[in-house]
Amino acid sequence: MEIIALKMNKFPAFYSYPFAYLSSFLMLGIILNFFYASEDLNSLLPIFAISVGIVFFAFRKFLQRYFIVFVASTFITIGYSALETYNSTHFDENKSDRVLILRVDEFQKKENWSKGVAQVCNLEENILKPTKKRIVFYAQTNQEINKYDVIQVATSLFPIENKNNPGDFDLQLFWRSKGIKEMCFFQEDDFQFLDKVPNNTFFDFISALNVTFTKILDTYLDGDELAIGTALILGDKSFLDAEIRNAFTATGAMHALAVSGLHVGIILPIFLGFFKLFSKYIKRKQAVIIVIFILWIYALMTGFSPSVIRAVFMFSVLALAQIMGRSYNPINTLFFTAFVLLILQPLYLFDIGFQLSYIAMLGIFTFNKKVANWVQTKNKILKFFWEGTAVGLSAQFMTVPLSLYYFHQFPNYFALANLGIMLFSGVILGAGIALFALSFVPIVNVIIGFILFSSIYLMFQFLVWIEQLPGAVAYGFSFSFATTVLITFILFLVVNQLPRTKIWKASAVLFLIILGFIVSQRYENLEAKHICVFNNNQLLIAVKNKSQIVCFYDTPFEKLDKVKFTVSSYLKQFPGQVKYVSIHKKNANLKIDGQELKITTSQQGRILAIDSSKFTIHYSNKNLISQNDLAMPWVENKQSLSSGAKIIELR
Repeated sequence: MEIIALKMNKFPAFYSYPFAYLSSFLMLGIILNFFYASEDLNSLLPIFAISVGIVFFAFRKFLQRYFIVFVASTFITIGYSALETYNSTHFDENKSDRVLILRVDEFQKKENWSKGVAQVCNLEENILKPTKKRIVFYAQTNQEINKYDVIQVATSLFPIENKNNPGDFDLQLFWRSKGIKEMCFFQEDDFQFLDKVPNNTFFDFISALNVTFTKILDTYLDGDELAIGTALILGDKSFLDAEIRNAFTATGAMHALAVSGLHVGIILPIFLGFFKLFSKYIKRKQAVIIVIFILWIYALMTGFSPSVIRAVFMFSVLALAQIMGRSYNPINTLFFTAFVLLILQPLYLFDIGFQLSYIAMLGIFTFNKKVANWVQTKNKILKFFWEGTAVGLSAQFMTVPLSLYYFHQFPNYFALANLGIMLFSGVILGAGIALFALSFVPIVNVIIGFILFSSIYLMFQFLVWIEQLPGAVAYGFSFSFATTVLITFILFLVVNQLPRTKIWKASAVLFLIILGFIVSQRYENLEAKHICVFNNNQLLIAVKNKSQIVCFYDTPFEKLDKVKFTVSSYLKQFPGQVKYVSIHKKNANLKIDGQELKITTSQQGRILAIDSSKFTIHYSNKNLISQNDLAMPWVENKQSLSSGAKIIELR
């Protein structure tokens, strides 16, 4: 077949950022399969791609016109097929009752129900063979379960489903993005230990390294400092409590606890600087290759999350390009890493960390120079601080819409918090690496340990101080994912275009219109007057009258913390001052702007009466349920709360 020469000047945009196009088309194919998979599409997409290819090669004089269509159809098909293949190998039909053999990948010990992730294994001719299927398990046991343990469990598998309460995190999508769709529960008498599955020697080394480093941190840190240090340095967030998570989330600093480009950007110069001391013996190329190897070990040791894979993979590509003396485009390299990761694991596309990580890096590569030029100063100290702030602002411009969509809140002092995080993170990671290397040296290890402890303590106190500032967090944001995509694209145009261009003016006007819509929607959430009956195992009702919220809970007082945890997500979307009232074994009366609300007990369950309107909340399916009635989640009925919370608007 004759080779068709494509002149670079014909398609400058494509040839400048080829993987931006290829990755985008690949993502479209993955999205198409995720939401609209069907047997017809399985057949039609490849046929369409082949047909376009035939047209492309048959009519060469129309090459420029058909080229992008050919590329688009081909890589949309590849993306669709990649997810189809992944689903067929990682998920099987749900069999409700079975004896499972599980190999533990992760385990977090908790006071009551501990949580873990495991691979399902098959027993073939007395040989355990792990499959690609993974599940989440919850275990109520006093026994010590460790990584790589193999356990036989008598249990039932359940699909992971969302409760669909207002403000709830999309748990189903979160686990699906990690290749997990099912979960199980078991207690002490339901499982037994089997022999460990023989593991790769290299991965045994990685696991042992992680355990060793964790013990070193445990020696010199304690309490909150140990929890933060283990998360920030080793990526293990199992020790973090609600108070720590809230402080980092409310200040926009949660990304510091997820090992990512920030960590790689700090660790990289530390190791390169170290090897520079031995430049007589180790050449720069050799040093870079050694550092790449160390970073991949670090990525494996910290859990191999999408964000750290992206950061390490991207650095590896950039470093190897420099070693070979080749030029590179950072944006094209960014999309190249996304392309490779999505081919290997298509569901990464729906991972929040993956989305935030890539869109933040796109913002930095696109906007950083422009934002840095907003402030010109010759003072080196001010310049250093402003350049760091410019990096944070560049990333934040692109990630704000996604953060508002997923978390319904905005940290107003994020720039100040991120500036502090940048300063403290460098000291903490540097001290952590030094402690791992010199923990056997007396006195020196104590000094480094003290520096590490003090740095973490000061950083956390700094974030707590920011969290307590007036108006630290704005709550109440809620809009569709389509709006999120649109406002992200418009923000990109507003920051990237010059103010004098027509595109900038049109984008700025559209941005103000959408911003007005978002602010208006938030105002409606703040001023809402409604009753929310939650999808919860015990009856839970929130009555919102603008800024005042009363929560009625049919739960013993000692379980109030669980009630507050459920309500906390609701408060992100519908913020207000909350008062908790127990209706456990009793009734309740409340007046709201002249409207009388009563919660009483009946034979069916509970009756919720608002003036002349009455809703019966059924506790069993023995009685017929009228159209206006509700049923608790365990009741099988179309009015069951199992499909999501019920909101009743008040006048």
